[in-house]
Amino acid sequence: SGGAHNRFYGELETWLSAQTRIGGGPEEDEPGFANDIGEQLAFVSQQMGALNRIIAEGEDRRALDSGKIAEAMASMERIAAQAVAERETIAEAVAAQSRIVAAVERMAEGGGVGGDGGMDTETRRHIRNIDLLIAKLIEESAAGRVETAEALRREVRAVHRAVNDMTNAIGGVTPR
Repeated sequence: SGGAHNRFYGELETWLSAQTRIGGGPEEDEPGFANDIGEQLAFVSQQMGALNRIIAEGEDRRALDSGKIAEAMASMERIAAQAVAERETIAEAVAAQSRIVAAVERMAEGGGVGGDGGMDTETRRHIRNIDLLIAKLIEESAAGRVETAEALRREVRAVHRAVNDMTNAIGGVTPR
C-alpha cells in the first residue's frame, strides 16, 4: 500500500510538472487559466487535499470491509463448531439405538410366556416410543445439517461480497 501510494505521488508529480506552464502562451487568455504561480500552487494544493481525502475514504472502507470479513469468519467458525456438536450428538444417538436394538434382541431370544419374548404390553409400547423418538431425532439432526449448510453458504457469500467490495474499492471501482 505504501509503495503504491509513493508511486502514485511520483507519477502525479511527473504529470503535474509536464502540465504546468510558467510564462506566456496562448492558454493564458482562456477562461479559468491561472496567470499567477500562486494561483497554480493553490489549485494543486486543493487537488492534493481532495486526493488525500479520497485516499482516507478508501482506507476507511478497507478497514470496514476487513471488519466485515472478520465477523463473517467468526460466524463461520461458530457454524462449524455447531456442525461438529451435531455430528457428535448423532453419533451418540446411533450408538444408543444400537444398544437398544441389542437389548431388545436379547430379550426376544430369552423367550417368554405366550411367545412374546418376555415383554409385557407396556414394555413393548415403551420400546416403540423410544424407536419413534430416535427416528425423529435422526430426522431433526438431518434437517439441522441442512440448515447449518445453508447458513454456512450465506456466510461464504457474505465474505465473497465483502472481498469483492474491497477489491473494487481498491481498484477505484465504486462498490455495489
